[in-house]
Amino acid sequence: MKYRAVIEREGELLGPVDWGYDFFQHYSTHGCSEERKRESCDRSVAFLRTIADAPEGTMEARCGDYWKDVIAVGMYDGWPFWQPTPAILVRGVLGPEWQFFYELYGARPKSARSAA
Repeated sequence: MKYRAVIEREGELLGPVDWGYDFFQHYSTHGCSEERKRESCDRSVAFLRTIADAPEGTMEARCGDYWKDVIAVGMYDGWPFWQPTPAILVRGVLGPEWQFFYELYGARPKSARSAA
């Protein structure tokens, strides 16, 4: 008889966004000036704050070229970092998916959908 131990990692939402988090650390590999890196980081954090400050279930986030309904926002400890990182949970094509704050390119209320 054979025995095998399997370890499976699964990320989870650990609570609200820690606004003291070092957001800028994720921009060190961007191929642009420090000023542009800072602008990009500040813009993404502003979108995250807009989403976090809104009532639950009322926002959409632009991740890449697509607007997606936001399900949750907070510190997520899943792949690839495996430590608490600011992220949002969005409704994807195949189900819920986590998007980290640096993947945010917009935030708007769901009611703005018909106006765009």
